[in-house]
Amino acid sequence: MKKNNIKSDLLKYKKINYRVELIPDNRDGGFVAVIPDLPGCISQGETEEEALKMIAEAKVLWIEEELKRGRTIPLPREKYSGKFIVRVPKTLHERLSLEAEREGVSLNTEVISILERGFVRA
Repeated sequence: MKKNNIKSDLLKYKKINYRVELIPDNRDGGFVAVIPDLPGCISQGETEEEALKMIAEAKVLWIEEELKRGRTIPLPREKYSGKFIVRVPKTLHERLSLEAEREGVSLNTEVISILERGFVRA
């Protein structure tokens, strides 16, 4: 890839907002910053602010290196709309609908309630 293309592509990708995860470093103190959509793009800092500054620099270096290698830069994952469609057996649909009716709520509200109660974080 030509240097001019790398520079223009780098400018384009620098403007993209990637999600950053800040993780407290319980062992050494400070914070680890990761951009999940850019595999291996990680940095750290003593404070949240420093970690965010460092990950911004790491992002640019990561993208620049990938462009030099001729690799495709992944775009951020889509934002979640909060809406998805699930197909269930008719018998389950019936049971859920009857339970929602007994509770006096919509089917949607009943399913959300069940999901929230059953969702366990590891």
